Amino acid sequence: RFDALLDFRAISPRAMAIAYEEVGDYRRERRDVHGAVDAFARMVVLDSTNARRWTVLANAEAIAGNGPAARIAYEKAIAWGSVDPETHTNLAIVLFAGGDVDAALGRIRTAVALDTLDATAVYTYGQMLFEGKRDMQGALPWFERALHLDPRNHHARSYADRCREALGVASPPPPGEPAQ
Repeated sequence: RFDALLDFRAISPRAMAIAYEEVGDYRRERRDVHGAVDAFARMVVLDSTNARRWTVLANAEAIAGNGPAARIAYEKAIAWGSVDPETHTNLAIVLFAGGDVDAALGRIRTAVALDTLDATAVYTYGQMLFEGKRDMQGALPWFERALHLDPRNHHARSYADRCREALGVASPPPPGEPAQ
């Protein structure tokens, strides 16, 4: 639909990249993930030094289930200067899913350093220690911190309880209940 609206030969590459981003957004909203990836891939060809655009492509690749392509796009976003903690967190998740636990832990540490109040990054760090390294002692403080940042994070609460059980440490009472 959008491709037929304009003669792209008459516009700048940056303007074309903007148009392809609009096409990608349109396709993504209509749940055409592969169409969105195609449009976003065209977008980064035209504006390849824009970290935000690489992140948009990476997110679409991840949603499409293409971990290796998502990894490359997230790495390009970071190489072009992205300091968005979410970009680093998402790369860590892709690395972890691909089995590269140590690289994932390094990347999630960067995400937490960029935003110490990012409950998702804090929780993800704990989860990677728990699942990837079976480090209950190391994971527990991260889950507790995630709960401090977001008391409604039931996953962090469950993981913290599992860590405490494995370590033989008593769980605190639920919020609002007196300690025994």
